Amino acid sequence: ERQAIFQAFKKLVYSKNENDFQSAKEGLEALESFQSNDLLKTHYDHLMNRKSEWSILCRTDLITRGNDTNNYAEATMRIFKEVILGRCRLYNPAELVSYIFKGFEDYHVLRISDFMCNFRKMKVKLGNDHLPENEVKSADISKSENGDFIVKSQSEPGLTYVIDTRHCTCTCPAGQSGSICKHLVGVHVHTDATMFTFPPMSVDDRNIYHVIAFGNPSSTNWYVAVSNKQKVQTISSKAIIDATVAAASPQTQISMTSSKAIIDATVAAASPQTQISMTSSKAIIDATVAAASPQTQISMTSSKAIIDATV
Repeated sequence: ERQAIFQAFKKLVYSKNENDFQSAKEGLEALESFQSNDLLKTHYDHLMNRKSEWSILCRTDLITRGNDTNNYAEATMRIFKEVILGRCRLYNPAELVSYIFKGFEDYHVLRISDFMCNFRKMKVKLGNDHLPENEVKSADISKSENGDFIVKSQSEPGLTYVIDTRHCTCTCPAGQSGSICKHLVGVHVHTDATMFTFPPMSVDDRNIYHVIAFGNPSSTNWYVAVSNKQKVQTISSKAIIDATVAAASPQTQISMTSSKAIIDATVAAASPQTQISMTSSKAIIDATVAAASPQTQISMTSSKAIIDATV
């Protein structure tokens, strides 16, 4: 009897529209175990007078981000008890303060550093199911005049949903409260829209997270992608090839010059951040030219001119 009443009231709590709510209400009130329990009916009447506090139907206008319970507070306390304190009881107040200020800070530093270095991948979930990132196609997304995005429904032809990127909400039933839905994921994957539910991870953003975690700024190229760092190494390789071409035989110079042309094209496509390293490479060649013999200076000066033009 208790399970039947519990399941019937659960349907009442999670009703998505007025028709489902009325149907669940009638089903609960029709139960024989409900009709024979006067205390239950009295408690039920009190709850119905406060349905705006517990019914999902009455909370559709609230930005709850899909969380209608106090799970955030419970999860934070679990982390503090199990991870920080290790389920140990502390009797010394000074020791407890040390755990709070030292252990808790180290935990957050580790989490932030894992996130900004992509060690902890952000997985988009809806409940226990992963949202399909490719379900919403790029052709189904269009941008309105006021900056919002319009996404076509995947199940009902002719129906569209509006994505508000400023508040990260969608007009679909799942995204009205700010919860992540497949339409928000589609806009995030196929467009360059910035939404705070999907934190951007550019080089500048990683430097900001670095300051938050460690208190001091990182080096200039610390979070630059490996592909950009490889361009820096390409500059030094080009200088070596220039010097080798000058000392090679005429037959060898033809093939080596083609290799140098490939590197020249790679340097031309480098980002502005690479120019700092390019300038330092040019300074090294300047010093080498000054110490070289007159015959070698002619070929090395031409190599320096190429780097000057590239920088």
